[in-house]
Amino acid sequence: MLTKNPFGGLIGMWIGHTFDRGRSLNFDRLGQHSDEERQAEFLYCTFSSMGFVAKADGQVAPEEIAFASAYMDKLGLSGTIREHAQAAFRKGKMADFPLESALSAFKRNCINRKDLLLLFMEIQIQLAFADGQLDQYERKALHRIARVLGFSAIELDQLLEMIIAGAQFHQQGQHQQSG
Repeated sequence: MLTKNPFGGLIGMWIGHTFDRGRSLNFDRLGQHSDEERQAEFLYCTFSSMGFVAKADGQVAPEEIAFASAYMDKLGLSGTIREHAQAAFRKGKMADFPLESALSAFKRNCINRKDLLLLFMEIQIQLAFADGQLDQYERKALHRIARVLGFSAIELDQLLEMIIAGAQFHQQGQHQQSG
């Protein structure tokens, strides 16, 4: 079953995955926020963190803006919701952006589920690679995000290595096809 609400789909997958693995859900904590509030928090944290990572090296590359815009398209964001996502991206670029408090709230909202937090990290990593490279400042920003979300430096480095290897494999496949 497909849904027009990507966040609702993520929550649905997460609940299904939880039952499949035999875990119990804490419905009391899930009930503290409406779907709209959870979606708004997810979008705010995703795009404000993207802004934070994009600005980490001192300037936001056009490719990073294009990635954020393409991700908004992928999520089907339009109208007011898209404007909120764009505003969150801009807020994340500000020097006084409260990254830790935004991520802590997001982590509580995810009920510390590593799979959802991992998806969030993958989105941030994709943004960091949008301009074709990962510099030391972006890496430092990703480590800061990972730490707040409960990932160790080793876990993040392994994830980065996996993504780099996948990108290199993909590039080799394209070169072989064009040759």
